[in-house]
Amino acid sequence: DTFLRVDHNRDGRLSREEFGALRRELFRAADIDRDDHLQLVEYELLIVFEQAGWLDRNGSERVEPSELRESLARAFQQLDADRDGRLSPAEATYLRPVAFAQFDRNADQALTLDELVAGYRQELGG
Repeated sequence: DTFLRVDHNRDGRLSREEFGALRRELFRAADIDRDDHLQLVEYELLIVFEQAGWLDRNGSERVEPSELRESLARAFQQLDADRDGRLSPAEATYLRPVAFAQFDRNADQALTLDELVAGYRQELGG
């Protein structure tokens, strides 16, 4: 879908300009705090949302803090392979091990959706 969307002239190839526009679009979507820099946490969220998608309720084409919980819930469902309502380290391989440990507030080696959301909100500054 992404390839077809950015292949503006529909020639089945991406020009340097078309690919550059895609990169700028991805950067803009991932820059949650809008400071024209990507923090590691923003990049990490881009990776998981690229796989699971995010809910762009307001059509801004950006990951908005107000959309974070719903978007993480969507990703959580896809990542929770055994459907036990928790992410093991093996199910959350995109997440840095140090972040996994910090997010795991009860130290049970698994993340609930609430822990995942709270961890990301803390890393994003609120």
